[in-house]
Amino acid sequence: FERDGIVCSFDDDALYAIAHKACDNDVGARGLRGILEPLLIPLLYKSPSWTGVTHLRITSEFVRGEGDAIIEFEAKEEG
Repeated sequence: FERDGIVCSFDDDALYAIAHKACDNDVGARGLRGILEPLLIPLLYKSPSWTGVTHLRITSEFVRGEGDAIIEFEAKEEG
C-alpha cells in the first residue's frame, strides 16, 4: 500500500481477531500469512485505482468477514 501512498493500519481488535484465527487454525507465525493474504490481496489489487485515498484501516469486523475495511480519503480544500 505504501507504494500507492496509502498508510495501512490494523485496529487492536483486528490484531486480536487475527491471533484468534491463528489459534483456531493451530498455526504459528508462518500460518499468519495464510490468514492475512486472503484479506489483503484483493485490497492490494484495487488500491492502485483508488483516487485520494490516504489511509486503509483494517478492523476486526473486516477480519471476521462481517464488514469492510475503512478507507479514508484526503480532505478536499474548500475554496
